Amino acid sequence: MQATVYFRLSTEGQRDALRRGLPAQAEQTINGEIGADDLQFFDISPAGDLAVATYWRNNFPRVQSGYVHDFNTVPTSIDEALAPFRARAKREAEIKAAEKAKRQAEIEAWRAKPVEELFTPDPYRPGMLEAQTLHITSSLYPDLAAKYGKLIEERNELLITMRNEHNEKVSAENRAKEQAKKDAEAAKEQAKKDYIADWVRRHTDEETQAQFAENLLDRKALIADIARAELSFLPADFTYTICDDEVCKCYDRETSTLNRSQYAAWRKIKATLPEGSTHRFFIVAPCLKADDDEGYRVEPGPVIAVAHLSVPVGPFLFTRTVSLGS
Repeated sequence: MQATVYFRLSTEGQRDALRRGLPAQAEQTINGEIGADDLQFFDISPAGDLAVATYWRNNFPRVQSGYVHDFNTVPTSIDEALAPFRARAKREAEIKAAEKAKRQAEIEAWRAKPVEELFTPDPYRPGMLEAQTLHITSSLYPDLAAKYGKLIEERNELLITMRNEHNEKVSAENRAKEQAKKDAEAAKEQAKKDYIADWVRRHTDEETQAQFAENLLDRKALIADIARAELSFLPADFTYTICDDEVCKCYDRETSTLNRSQYAAWRKIKATLPEGSTHRFFIVAPCLKADDDEGYRVEPGPVIAVAHLSVPVGPFLFTRTVSLGS
């Protein structure tokens, strides 16, 4: 296709034209055939004619009056006239390719980072990430927004996707954990119901069993009966009070040692405990504060050792405090 290039000769270019016997006027045109790749350099007139594109005229170095003022030698063909345009287009294409590669490398670098490093943890949802990132907000880079707006936008989209995928994964894991917890609690509750029903069948009279079958027995009282019966091999439950009166010297504190008599009492108890039982020892001076006919008294009782026991019975874990003496 035919096209026209407008060009301007420099003073050196005019000298070159005169030496070569060519037209030496400063402003000249040259016509010739161009390919489809060169169309980007041209405007199209209403009549369909091609002339050097306004964009290229106005943005090429040393442009004056719409002419390219960059020729120190007279171009003898349209290819020579278009050479500066093509060189510039090549440079711009290389720059764009390098920027694209850099942008892609940055995106891949962000993609390789653990998503937890890119976002602020949500303080109200453990394991979740907040919607806003600390690193990629466009408003943080007002002077770079125009140049790197596309990069910021792509990075935002990428990281938001990463955040959403992370949050969805955490949500799914939390839902699975919650469901597993509910299933375990339901299984434990069913095991307790089955144990209670079997215990009632084996240890109570017909009237109690009938009352249980009609769901008319108090569950808490029934479980307390089971605890008393199943822990009957232990000494009686030892109860004591520790007050918060600053004048009173009562206390209980955990200990890891026992004296000889206390240890002897503990060995007898320990021998009767089923597997899975746990214990903690405390030294106790129980509160004996009283307000009676003799007046108000605040004094601690005798110091003794006690064992806080947790004893498994079927699906239940019953507790009892036993005295080990002084």
